[in-house]
This record gives sequence, structure tokens and C-alpha cells, in this order.
Amino acid sequence: MATILYLGVSGQIGGAFITSFREKYPEIPITFYLRSVELDGALRNLGNTTVVHGTFDQLHEIEKLASSHSLIFNFASSMDPSVTDAILRGVRTRKSQTGTMSVVYHLSGAGNFVDNSESGDYIPTDHPFDDANPDDVRTITAANLPNGPCDELLFVAANKGEAKVYFVCPGGTYGHSERHIGRSIGLASAFAPGRWIDYMTQNIESLGFGVYVGSGTSVFGVVHVDDIVSLMMLVYQKILNTVNNYEPEDVYRYWYNGIYSEEPSKKVAAALAKLQARRGKITSFETKSVAYKDAGFTARYIAGNMLIECNNSKSLGWAPQGPDLYTTLEQLE
Repeated sequence: MATILYLGVSGQIGGAFITSFREKYPEIPITFYLRSVELDGALRNLGNTTVVHGTFDQLHEIEKLASSHSLIFNFASSMDPSVTDAILRGVRTRKSQTGTMSVVYHLSGAGNFVDNSESGDYIPTDHPFDDANPDDVRTITAANLPNGPCDELLFVAANKGEAKVYFVCPGGTYGHSERHIGRSIGLASAFAPGRWIDYMTQNIESLGFGVYVGSGTSVFGVVHVDDIVSLMMLVYQKILNTVNNYEPEDVYRYWYNGIYSEEPSKKVAAALAKLQARRGKITSFETKSVAYKDAGFTARYIAGNMLIECNNSKSLGWAPQGPDLYTTLEQLE
């Protein structure tokens, strides 16, 4: 029987996904690796579960766990190559001991595809990154920050026949899911708006105003957490349907983007400034256009454009439902 090592169950996406996953697949043994003990009871109530506590600094422990599981769900560390490398060392050990390849199911991020413009202006492209085009997927390398270094390690492993790798690549993920496993115990991360929102609001707080660059017409792709969960469920079904015939080159066919809408940076800045003013983090919901160098630590995502296609995801029947970003931000405390 398949066994799963699950990283990221306390996060915005991982905590929501596990509820849907367990409802459909109640019997698969799952080992959860996490720091906190707060979720232990809720996870054990899922049945057929083991909880192991540790940090991402304990790479030997991650390697050991990966070596004893046939599926690794890495929904926690898409920007930490050391964790990805530890997972792959464990996968190689398992293959040498059993002769079978593990599956790595990896949550990447669409920050890879920001065009690095510093103008803040919308810049169209004749060739947006298309997840259904294997040649586009082949262009992803460690140079595609912030997630490319991990992605490249996984491409290399798949090409060597060391692992069967599948990717989901969400845009800026917003909202908290009603189905997050931590809601019943009041876990703070179950009610957090997500890492992208956190980055953007922290930047606004540090500057004291909503910020955009140039005309503020540059666009960034966003998606609600529940839409990413629905995509991840579809991709898992794809794993079940294809894993027995997986060939190394298939890694470039199993990349799935998740974007609900492309939002202009000026409009996003205004909505986030209103949120931070309501929270008392800034004194007013003023927005300003500034030079790239003055736009704070999220300048790359404010000034650049993310223009990508989700055709591979749509081929699975994925149709994101929202709610939209602005409705969600209005509802946040």
C-alpha cells in the first residue's frame, strides 16, 4: 500500500488540502512532519496517521522519513533547496533498497514567472508561459526565483529516473479556507490570509502607505486557497492515472499552474492599504506611486508582470470559482 510523508499541514494550503484529501482517501497511511504539537489531536483523528515533530533544519530526519514513504507531499518548502535535496536523498535511498521510484508531489509558486520589469507598467508578451507546453516547462531553472532552485533539483531527479515528480504552481494565494484542519482548535495559521498577502501587507506596513510603481498597470496572478485545493485534488487523481507508466520526460508534462485572475498592482495596493488601515497598521489608506528602488522588499512583484496560462490545469476540468481577491480582503479582520 502507498504511504505518504506530508510536509506543510499547518500552512494555508496544506491544512485545507488534507481535509479534502482524507475525505476521499481515508485509508492511506500518512506521516505528518511538523514543528507544533497543536494539531496532533486533529491529525490523529483523521485515522491511519503518524505525527513526527521536527524542523526543516533537521535534514537527516527528513531524509530518513522520505526513504520510508512511497509518496512525498511537499507543500511547505518550495523556496528551500536544502529540504528538497534531503527529500531526494531519501527517495534515492528507497529506490536503492526497494528498486521502486517514489512520487514527489511538489507545491511550487508562480513568482517564478514575474518578468522582472521595474517599470510598473503592463507589458504584454507574445508567449506567456503555458503549463501545457513541455518546452515552456523546460525553461524553468534555478534562475527562476524564488522557487526555481527547488524545481530544478526535482527536474534533474526525474530525468535521472530517481523520482516521479508532479507540480502544482499557484499564483499569489489569498483567503483562508473554511475546511482548514486547524480551524476547530483555533490554530492561528488556519485563519491567516496566506504568505503572499503577508508579504504584501508587511511591505505596506514598513512603508506606511499602499505602494505601486509607475502607472500601476503591471499585473500579478492571484488565486483563492480553495481553488488551489480543488486543483491539487485533480492533480492527485492524475498521479493515480499516470504513475504506473511514468517516463522521465513526463516531468515536463505534469506541471499545473493555478491562477484565478490577473490583478493590476495599483488596484491591489489600494485594497491592501485599506486592509492595513482598518487593522491600524498604517494611519490612512493612501497609495503612492514610487520608484522601483523605493517600493520595498516586494518591489519585484509590484512592478513586474506575471503572464501565464493554465491550460494544463484546465485540461483536468479545473475551473476556479473564487471569491475574488477584493471580496476576500474586505472580509479579513
